[in-house]
Amino acid sequence: MYTVKEIAALAGLSEHTVRYYTDRGLIPCVKRDKNNNRSFDEEALNWFTGVKCLKACGMPIDSIKEYVDLCLEGDATIERRQKIILEQKAAAEIQLREAEQRLRYLEKKAEHYAAVASRSIPDDTNPGKWAKKRGRPAEAARIVYSVNEKKLSAWPCGTVSFITGGYSGGIPSCAVSTAQGGARRRRLSQVLQRTG
Repeated sequence: MYTVKEIAALAGLSEHTVRYYTDRGLIPCVKRDKNNNRSFDEEALNWFTGVKCLKACGMPIDSIKEYVDLCLEGDATIERRQKIILEQKAAAEIQLREAEQRLRYLEKKAEHYAAVASRSIPDDTNPGKWAKKRGRPAEAARIVYSVNEKKLSAWPCGTVSFITGGYSGGIPSCAVSTAQGGARRRRLSQVLQRTG
């Protein structure tokens, strides 16, 4: 026979959870010793294992109690119990797929950090090092640039959502994305030619 502490260790539960499950009637074979303390046998351990599994699948305590009661009713409830188990099996399969996806993600992250730690690649996981290429929303449909102390105006292109910059042959270039959809790309070299 096992004490609360012993059965908790064997089942991988806290002593509080052991008492809670027994108080809720989820473990039908609880016994009492001469001092009225709970004691448990191997059958009780099997019940704790089953209840723990169903709870981990997301099954509410009240539903687990219903399942336990159906078990105690005998053969007349076999089909209903089978349906419950199949439903929980499906839930466990979903959890397994989600866990596998998380594992694959973490494996890739671990490989990435290993490369960063070995200085094989730069640390691109630090937001402080990310290139800031964000534009500013504009109420008007024109954007003014300042390049080599010259003010340049982009052609009307709708409400600007963002601007990204780059360099080509030493001359900055830009891409303007509009709320009207699509991206209108203008080389500032062209603007320089038209406004120089």
